[in-house]
Amino acid sequence: MNPIPLLALVAAMLVASCPLAATETENLGLRILPASAAMAIDGNTADWDLSGGIFACDNVEVRRERLAVWLHAMYDAKNLYLLARFIDDTPMNNPGQTGGDPGFAGDSLQVRFLFARDTPDERTSHWTCWRGSDGKDIMDVVYARFGKNINEGAIKDAKASGAAQAFAKEAHGYAQELAIPWALLSRDGKAPGAGGAFAMAVEPNFTIGVGGRLTVKDIFKAGLPNIDRVFTFMNEAVWGDATLEKTGQVAPRALHLADGREFAVHLVGGAPVVDWTGLVRNVESPGVKSIDLTMPSDGYASLQVVAKDGTVVRQLLNQAFFSKGLHHVPWDGLATGWWRTPGEPVPAGDYTVRGIAHAGIGLALRGFAGNAGTVPWDNGPGSNWGGDHGVPSSIACDAQHLYLGWTSAEAGKALVACDHDGVPQWSNIHGGIAGAKLVATDGHLVYVLRDAERPSAGKMVVLYRLDAANGRYAPWEGTDSPDLEVEFPDGLAVANHRLYLTHASTDRIELRDAATGKGVASWPVPRPRDLRIGSDGRGYVLSGAAGPHGSGAQSSDQAGGGATTVLAIDLASGATTAVVQGLVNATALAVSPDGTLYVGEGAPSHQIRVFDAAGHERPGIGRPAGRPVTGPWIADGLRDITALAVDARNRLWVAESCAHPKRISAWDVATRKPVKELFGACHYGAGGATIDPLDPDIMVGEGCEWRIDHATGLGRCTGVIADTFHGATRFITGPKGRTYLVTSTASGPPLYQVFERVAEGDYRLRGEIAGDAGGATAFWSDANGDGQRQAQETSSMPGTISASPYIGIGLDVADDLTVFATRRLNGATTAVQLPLAGWTPNGAPQWHVESLRPVVAPGFPSPDGKRLMTSSVEARTFTAYDLATGAVCWNYPNTFGGVHGSHDAPGIEQGLIRGALAVVGCVRLPEPVGYAWVVTTNVGEWHLLTRDGFYLTQLFQGDTFKVALPERAVPGADMTNAPPGLGGEDFGGSAISGADGEVYVQAGKTALWNLKVTGLKTITALPVATVSLTSADVRRAQGLREQQLQIASGLRRLAVTHATPTFSGNLEHDFTAADLVKFKKTDDAAIRAALAWDADRLYVGFEVADATPWINGAGEAAMMYLGGDTVDVQIGTDAAADAQRSEPVLGDLRLSIGSVKGEPKAVIYRKVAKDRHPRTFSSGVVAAYVLDSVVEVSGADIRLTRNGNGYVIEAAIPLTALGLSPTSGATMRGDVGVTHGDPGGTRTRLRSYWSNQHTGLVDDAVFELQMEPAHWGELVFR
Repeated sequence: MNPIPLLALVAAMLVASCPLAATETENLGLRILPASAAMAIDGNTADWDLSGGIFACDNVEVRRERLAVWLHAMYDAKNLYLLARFIDDTPMNNPGQTGGDPGFAGDSLQVRFLFARDTPDERTSHWTCWRGSDGKDIMDVVYARFGKNINEGAIKDAKASGAAQAFAKEAHGYAQELAIPWALLSRDGKAPGAGGAFAMAVEPNFTIGVGGRLTVKDIFKAGLPNIDRVFTFMNEAVWGDATLEKTGQVAPRALHLADGREFAVHLVGGAPVVDWTGLVRNVESPGVKSIDLTMPSDGYASLQVVAKDGTVVRQLLNQAFFSKGLHHVPWDGLATGWWRTPGEPVPAGDYTVRGIAHAGIGLALRGFAGNAGTVPWDNGPGSNWGGDHGVPSSIACDAQHLYLGWTSAEAGKALVACDHDGVPQWSNIHGGIAGAKLVATDGHLVYVLRDAERPSAGKMVVLYRLDAANGRYAPWEGTDSPDLEVEFPDGLAVANHRLYLTHASTDRIELRDAATGKGVASWPVPRPRDLRIGSDGRGYVLSGAAGPHGSGAQSSDQAGGGATTVLAIDLASGATTAVVQGLVNATALAVSPDGTLYVGEGAPSHQIRVFDAAGHERPGIGRPAGRPVTGPWIADGLRDITALAVDARNRLWVAESCAHPKRISAWDVATRKPVKELFGACHYGAGGATIDPLDPDIMVGEGCEWRIDHATGLGRCTGVIADTFHGATRFITGPKGRTYLVTSTASGPPLYQVFERVAEGDYRLRGEIAGDAGGATAFWSDANGDGQRQAQETSSMPGTISASPYIGIGLDVADDLTVFATRRLNGATTAVQLPLAGWTPNGAPQWHVESLRPVVAPGFPSPDGKRLMTSSVEARTFTAYDLATGAVCWNYPNTFGGVHGSHDAPGIEQGLIRGALAVVGCVRLPEPVGYAWVVTTNVGEWHLLTRDGFYLTQLFQGDTFKVALPERAVPGADMTNAPPGLGGEDFGGSAISGADGEVYVQAGKTALWNLKVTGLKTITALPVATVSLTSADVRRAQGLREQQLQIASGLRRLAVTHATPTFSGNLEHDFTAADLVKFKKTDDAAIRAALAWDADRLYVGFEVADATPWINGAGEAAMMYLGGDTVDVQIGTDAAADAQRSEPVLGDLRLSIGSVKGEPKAVIYRKVAKDRHPRTFSSGVVAAYVLDSVVEVSGADIRLTRNGNGYVIEAAIPLTALGLSPTSGATMRGDVGVTHGDPGGTRTRLRSYWSNQHTGLVDDAVFELQMEPAHWGELVFR
């Protein structure tokens, strides 16, 4: 169950408060100060001018005193100096080794520079500077501008090229000091002069827990409407300006946050300190109505406000914690909105308030499959397992360890060192995605081929070394690197201080010194491949035609190779002698201490042939012809043998390069039977898996069936269903209680197959729906039960059916096998429902094309077949429809849908669904819930939305700092605060209702986790209440909405570009270098605007969507703002004026551009002016509102271009008329907006502004005219 938080009682009192934000810093540039003397790179800050420093943090409300950094910069003629003062609870604990691990995976400083942008001298460099767990530090440099110059070289450690760095522990973290020669930054090797600048971004990284990482992105360009904080490394357009100042000891700049707030910075003892006064705005949100909530016990509540017609108008509470007793919940009278975007006021009337509560819902582990780690997640040495992107490829043994390699890994491990029982001791992955294609050991060192595929001609691959005892990188003698570039070998062995690399394509064995890696000799051998060293001091090598080594693709029974010979090699001379001849498709070789030879063969035998030291054949290992591609599991059947090794106990270890399943096994050579099977790792994300509702110990995944041992939680393979990965799977019950499995493809054309489970691990294909490249869909039902597709069993229809909603995740199929899908035909996509027509006598499903009928939207059906829930990234909602009528039952916000939406999402907030991927189940629950849809996300949390639209609960933990994984993966282990895998890109998952009334969840990243949902029996209904809204309440609600909008919008920035546009009616063409800001209140009144300036004029451009464009009924220019369509620019020309002023001051103006009787006009309003041209305005509320100056602009050039959807207005306004004298770099407060008139052009009915959100009022001539400088954004002239 979810634990009751210690501060829950306090939190309950503030339930209606604004949620605690997670606001990032947003430093708009960096000042680099001159170094006053020679700098000592020693980690000591005494010789630093700290006044220009910036503070960077990803969540200032929560982590400013735990995980943040002060960054300072200085310069001289030779170097750029950086000082990072880290605030870090666990300083300098990067878990990686500098020899081969990526530094960014833990404590490190990443800095990015771009010099001479878009010139012949352009140069981009990416620096990763860190200290590893091996006690060494490194400054790694990559020269690349992604999308342009992607490979301009790299420096493994820039310290060898003149750079320097030092570390020193401090009271609250550590200091990292760097000296970077200009010669490594700019192409000409020179420092920019004082006043010069270059682009720069910084990414400090922090180690979190075991294998976790927090990264902070900062230093951005001013005036950008959106900042990419995910792919910052390749989006140089957002990098900020780093400017070389002429003098030091500068006044500290205010700290700018991503929401626009700024906080003063002061120097204390020479170091900058932020004044955080006013940071936390946890003030109780006002409501127009108070709703009584009585909790039966401590727990979590969800409340809805429902209209008379049953429509849910407001999701008021979403799993909010309350103590037992009476509480008062305020409602602001608004409908459900989106994140930081409040809904509209609901109409006056009577409403019902309903709710549900529970004591806490959690997760308990039942077991796992497809992973042989001690725990199937990263939790220290011995945890996790194997290559998720690749298949088993190599095995080596010494007296202490087995070394198991896979072709590729990312979330898993490429190399795992085990004891001789197969229990992991340590593991390795060399880089972000890497393999261990070949492995060899001499008992002291392990030699690993990182690259799995043969590169293009002339390219080399990496052979690296590790300490066999602990897996630490072991540099080659005479170097500080464990990496050695070699030609791609086909085999690898080590003995007598020599490395032996076989090269079949060039008929040779290459010898290298095992200490230095340098070449020693080369022996001619015909097509040598797998090579082993015998205890007799000779080498043994497979020579001749190669068998079909698998790489994770579909298995083959085709004999693709030819005759192979085992040659014995004299390691002193290289002379060879044939030992075994006539092998077919031999793929792997091993030699036991007594000289027994084991040779793995591919098709057709799929066996291990055994020969004594004299070459006489003995009985083989593995059943003849191996195991079938699909069918019940046959443990003593082999397939796609790729590596063999004999351990110290004389057991034979076998790696198979098949992906379904991935297996490494140990065999008793006396009985010729398998004694241990190590499966996995699952492919990245472990997608396409599910649990059997009738027997939750049965799982399907990786194309296989697995059974969980109820006592130990360990899974064993019971059968292979298909030689492929599935996108999604689901069990259903067919006629006469028969069990069926529905599957979808993970990629490629849509393919949906229905298998019948006829016995343990035994599945028979009964039918399918398949799309083809020609744009048609075929339906096949195996009427005669022979598993073959006959023409009379197949029908087709035009158009392609797809029932997988998002990137192949999820499967929109009902319990009765009705398919809910999209149909693409002739370029158009429609939502359809395809009911099952029936079953053939032998149990094959049948669909009839004529049964196809449209539905309101594609989605996941409810178990009772009455409702359909859809997920729309475009509409930003989850919507439940009544299937019979198509009526909307409820909506729930989906503000940040999909993978890309998760990149823009804020930190975790209760009830906020971030990065929704798919609906992976609709589970039955007791009343008052009925059932709930389960939504997976890309950020480590799942969500449950009920039949009636309640947010029921979150599953899994999406907050990195609250993640808690069990130390032991045993049945019953609490997984409530675990992520559903790694917490990001966990693309798999499913949820089912068990026949026993429980709810089960499948998740995991490199394993198939089998979990039970706990706490569901504590759900109860809350008492129903009623609430009434009056017209006065609705007006108050509108005011509250505008206040919330203004707070949410923060301080916006618009770059005003120095340029002289030519007017053509095309903003992209005319305002080429300017920022085009977009804003709207309604879709049919969307606006784009841009500003530019030169020495004489301010240039204004607006593109406005308007069904009745450019109509204004005003009789004079001064009243255009009331009469209909206008565009509006408001500027505070005095940059020194108080930014928070509530009233206009001298220098504040409003420029309104419209038309009077078809003639374009521009008028300027000033509340305070020296040159007075006063005018009084009045309304029903304000009798007299006096402006000091209202004047028409002479010399304005105004151009109108009408288009089919609205109009474009472009204007050039003399700077003298505005009293404006901008300079590059100047910042002023201001806003841009548009007024829209009614269709007749008699009165303004809508006001839309870029920054000011307090613009809902349109029926008061004075309030519509007034300027509100406190709500303006910033205009940045550049």
